[in-house]
Amino acid sequence: MALVVVGSAKGGTAATTVALGLAGAAAVRGGPEVVLLEADSSGGDLELDFDVPAASGLVALAAAARRGGMTSVLLRAHAQLLSSGVRAVHAPVAFGQARTALEALEPLWRADQFEDLLVVADVGALTTSRATELVSLADVVVLASGGSRVQLTHTADAIGVILAPTVAVAVTGECAYGPEEIVAHLDATDCALLPHDPLSAAVLRGARVPKRAGQWRRAAARFPLLHAVSELGTRLESHLPASKVPDPDPAGTAWPARTGAGPEPLASALAALEH
Repeated sequence: MALVVVGSAKGGTAATTVALGLAGAAAVRGGPEVVLLEADSSGGDLELDFDVPAASGLVALAAAARRGGMTSVLLRAHAQLLSSGVRAVHAPVAFGQARTALEALEPLWRADQFEDLLVVADVGALTTSRATELVSLADVVVLASGGSRVQLTHTADAIGVILAPTVAVAVTGECAYGPEEIVAHLDATDCALLPHDPLSAAVLRGARVPKRAGQWRRAAARFPLLHAVSELGTRLESHLPASKVPDPDPAGTAWPARTGAGPEPLASALAALEH
């Protein structure tokens, strides 16, 4: 069905948390089966966060795909149900094992493998990724970014080389720029300002996770980070292949309020990229 890739221009910007939120929210909205693919060559987090067996996941998927080719059936077979209700193929914690598995899988990815699935792939930092083919096949790329001028400049640079038709930015931490300004000057499709919300982040990473769809919806309404990620996923649905429909009110997007007067205009901060 579709491939959503979540990553960052540089590491340490909560890409895994964003990927978990997008996958969880999509699963409870209904539609195609959702599989979260942890494809971070620096090593995975899900194995420790959710206490899943180290021997399964990405390494086993790579071994099976080398023998018989990659299929959606194979992806399903190697996905484990996390306590969050998300089915995930987790990467090993050791970066060497993760990198080896991803290098083996790199030539095996094809767009038709995702026809009956919604795959949310967490590729980590794009600068060190061994999942460049996944990025090139993506229908939507979501870049997690810090909110500082420097971090957004790195994100703008990454957007410039991404070929996906839809690129969204999920901003974590304090940000003096409004989403409209970020969308305009980073040439992005969408932007979500994700609030500081440790409780929601803990839920997404395996602590006291809602186990039913109704609990997910109540959590998304109660906790601001869950709500913001869920709303971003809802907006991005129209950009996925099987659900592309015209926006009935493209001017009516309810952007979050700007968090202050802001420092130097973002356009000036990014001007160096044009020279």
